[in-house]
This record gives sequence, structure tokens and C-alpha cells, in this order.
Amino acid sequence: MPSGIILAIAFAGLLSACADPVPKLADGLPRSFGPTSDFDRCLNAQFPVGSNESQLTAELTREKFLIRDGGEAEKAYRFAAVYDRHDFSCREVLTVLWNAESGRITAIAGRDSGDLCL
Repeated sequence: MPSGIILAIAFAGLLSACADPVPKLADGLPRSFGPTSDFDRCLNAQFPVGSNESQLTAELTREKFLIRDGGEAEKAYRFAAVYDRHDFSCREVLTVLWNAESGRITAIAGRDSGDLCL
């Protein structure tokens, strides 16, 4: 095998090793170059309104989402969790937004930025 092909294969393997993993909550969802509602549907199926909030936050913590207050940008939601996924030339941001009362989810939404690539 020519050395150029071997070098290209080795370089591709090195780049893929630098990519952040897809969180379990989004595993198997189709990839796109723009926002989709797939993550929202998947999230609502796994954690529908009425679900235990502590189970949601435990899963988000396990998957390395950064949990914070919803803030000014998300006035409709009290809580937010963000997973910023990078690979060599692309970035994808997964956001989980929710409200809870007495330990139960009262509203939940998922946003997927889609792949943002150079």
C-alpha cells in the first residue's frame, strides 16, 4: 500500500479519536446541517411531562451536559442543560430545557443545532 494512503488513513483515525462522543440521549438520531425536531421528540419520549426530574438530571450529568438556569434567553424554561459536541471541523449543540414542580417535569424541550461545519 502506498505510504500516502497509509498516512491518510492514520490521519483520519487520529482526527476521529479527537471527536466528542454523541450523548446516549441523542444516539441514533439522524445527522443534519441544520436544526431539527428529532432530538425534541426523542427527549419527550424518554422523559415525558410528569417524569421524575431527578432521573432527567442524573442522565444529563452522566452524559456530561452542563446544567444551568434557563436564563434570559430561555424565559419559558427555568432549567437548561447544554452539550457542546466538537470534532475536527464541525460543532453541534444539544440543549435540554425544562420546568419542574415538586420533583416532576412540567414542561420539556430539546434543541439540536445540527452540524455547524467550517
